[in-house]
Amino acid sequence: MTNKTSTPARKTATGDELLRAYTIPDAAERLSMDERTFRRMIERGEIEVFYPRGKKGHNSPVRISEQSLRDVFARTAV
Repeated sequence: MTNKTSTPARKTATGDELLRAYTIPDAAERLSMDERTFRRMIERGEIEVFYPRGKKGHNSPVRISEQSLRDVFARTAV
C-alpha cells in the first residue's frame, strides 16, 4: 500500500477568468485601492490596459484584464 499525502488544491485561472476585463473603478475597488492612485499607476505604465475598440482616444473605454489585476496584486501584496 502506498502512502499518499494530500496537497491542497491550487486555484488556477480558467480561460473565462483570464478573458474577464474590468473598468478602472471596478479594478481599483477589487484591489481596495483609491481610483486616483490606480489611474496614476496606469499613467506610469505599472498596469497594463487595453482599449476594446482598438484605439486610444479621449472617450475610448479603458479595460484592465484579470491577468493584469493578478500581476498588480502579486507585486503590491505584502
